[in-house]
Amino acid sequence: MAVTINGDTGVSLIQDNVVATADVQDNAVSSDKLADSLTLQSITETQTTKSASFTPSMTAEGTVYSCTGTMTITMPAATAGKSFTIVHATGNSITWSGTIKWNGGSAPSAAAAIEIYVFYSDGTNWYGMQSGTGFA
Repeated sequence: MAVTINGDTGVSLIQDNVVATADVQDNAVSSDKLADSLTLQSITETQTTKSASFTPSMTAEGTVYSCTGTMTITMPAATAGKSFTIVHATGNSITWSGTIKWNGGSAPSAAAAIEIYVFYSDGTNWYGMQSGTGFA
């Protein structure tokens, strides 16, 4: 199939959802460039159970923390690209220690049901949000 873009004709073959070749002026894409630029890997979340105050480990423990009881969660050092999830299974209170930039501007209050909190770091800050509440 011939494709005309701004008066220039290039050749493109799209068959079975595969781009075999493409010649688009100033933004050339070829099959070898596509093959070299994409690597997909599976991600496995590891769960760690906590029943007392703790600091999430970015190296030694899992990325999901299943928590029960009243506790203080101290934020680890901000490291770019790191994230973790807290699943708090009881309506007890959580005290957040450390600097967190919360969605909405302030830490949410604990409810009397399962709650899920997600944290992400850009290397300078931890960003936190309550991604779910009221699970029963």
